[in-house]
Amino acid sequence: MKIDWDWVKESLFKKERITLRAPGAVLESADESINKARSLAKPEAMLAKKAILSFDAGSIKLACGIEFSGRIISSYIRPARALYLFLVTIGPAIEDESSGLMKRGESLSGYLLDRTGSFAVESLAGKLESYLRKEYKSKGKSTSIRLSPGYCDWPVEEQVKLDMILDFSRIGVRLTESCMMIPRKSISGLI
Repeated sequence: MKIDWDWVKESLFKKERITLRAPGAVLESADESINKARSLAKPEAMLAKKAILSFDAGSIKLACGIEFSGRIISSYIRPARALYLFLVTIGPAIEDESSGLMKRGESLSGYLLDRTGSFAVESLAGKLESYLRKEYKSKGKSTSIRLSPGYCDWPVEEQVKLDMILDFSRIGVRLTESCMMIPRKSISGLI
């Protein structure tokens, strides 16, 4: 999986309302952030297909013995026969550099680099989703939207279950006690 850096730049400029008429320091900092992020990002992705055993009122039971809860997510997934569980990350370097810039008082550069990292990991997750969508469309099938713990009614604590299946540590990601991922520029979920 590769990051779509053109999409990242377009998203950064659009979401932060940066135009070509922006002050020179803002444009320069935005371009520097994108270039720095390109050199620091270490994209990694994991994907595992798991058969669905059953759907109950508000849960999805997998054949591997794991059960995910949430009425809304189970309604998006029904009547699928399998789930793809995924994890993508760009590694810790961008957030480390962004934090360092902030500590040195370079707030604009630190902020824009952090935002660039967020768009980069989102691009990676989007690429994975697009790949699966194309694969299944070629077989006359469809896929659900990408869903992540903490969204809709899927408890963020179920991040632990994803980790049990995927072993996040294989690509350098770990969970905190509150089930947040380190590095923060990581996205997990199911399709």
